[in-house]
Amino acid sequence: MAALVTREPGQAALSVSVPVGGESWLVLPLPDLSPPPEQRRVLAIWLSLMGLGSAAIAIHVAGRLVRPLQLIERAVEKVGPDGMMQPLPEAGPAEARASWAARCKAGCALSLRRGTTCALP
Repeated sequence: MAALVTREPGQAALSVSVPVGGESWLVLPLPDLSPPPEQRRVLAIWLSLMGLGSAAIAIHVAGRLVRPLQLIERAVEKVGPDGMMQPLPEAGPAEARASWAARCKAGCALSLRRGTTCALP
């Protein structure tokens, strides 16, 4: 069974002709579903905005997914070849530096009691 699509002279609409047994044909108009010419610009703008919005969401989600991996990478880079972390620079007010030094000495004393090594900055 084959259908025949034709356009009548002087008409914009197409028609579909389907044979229905013997010499009979069923002729149906085929509507033109393309957007009107004045609406094509609106459609193009809408599709562009949808594409840009989808790209922005994809970039945001990818950044959120990669952030933990970047944190792990930075932490691994801070570990030296001997397995020790690089010492933190002492900065800030004198009280904060004195408190930090006292904590380091206390931690070192605790490490020595446990039998492990300690390195004061």
